[in-house]
Amino acid sequence: MCVKHLVIFGQFLIRLTMLARCAVFCMSFTDTLQQAEAGLSRGLYIGVNGISTFTKDAQQQAMFDALPLDRIVLETDAPFLAPVGHRGKQNQPAWVKDVAAYHAARRACDVQKIADTTTSNAQSLFLS
Repeated sequence: MCVKHLVIFGQFLIRLTMLARCAVFCMSFTDTLQQAEAGLSRGLYIGVNGISTFTKDAQQQAMFDALPLDRIVLETDAPFLAPVGHRGKQNQPAWVKDVAAYHAARRACDVQKIADTTTSNAQSLFLS
């Protein structure tokens, strides 16, 4: 990402998070760890979907691994971006469990912890 985009994104985050009681969700996030950290420092939730299971970009994988679990919302982005094991097929919400399982394996934690935490995050974001 070029410097111009970093500046624009930073300005956007500042303005967005100035709104009172505003929870923000960056859907289908695939940017840099630096941008993720900028958003996280302002309380944003980061959307993680099937892309995270098949990206070959080592920096993206490192970024996904570094995201704090309490700020991740798993998403399907159906009908696109099917996770590994379903590539080439129309994505569906049922496969978000595969994204959870992928990240549980990468983080060496129980898939139920991923499911419980990301569900709680989604509830905080969309239901409060």
